[in-house]
Amino acid sequence: MNKSFLIIFIPALLVAAGYLALGIRPPTRVEIGIAVFAVAFSVYRIRVMIQRGKPAEPKASSAPPAANP
Repeated sequence: MNKSFLIIFIPALLVAAGYLALGIRPPTRVEIGIAVFAVAFSVYRIRVMIQRGKPAEPKASSAPPAANP
């Protein structure tokens, strides 16, 4: 993450926490949207982690395999 993202994200997170502390909740559709985004992002990250754990599959070449003498 770069600094400009953190400069925006951290205060926004504090404001959201303040609203929740005061009992002001967002509309239900916003909560559903956040939940859907979180699930989609989690599925993406899990798939990337699984793919990184697997060894790369060898690519099929058109040349015949070399014979060992």
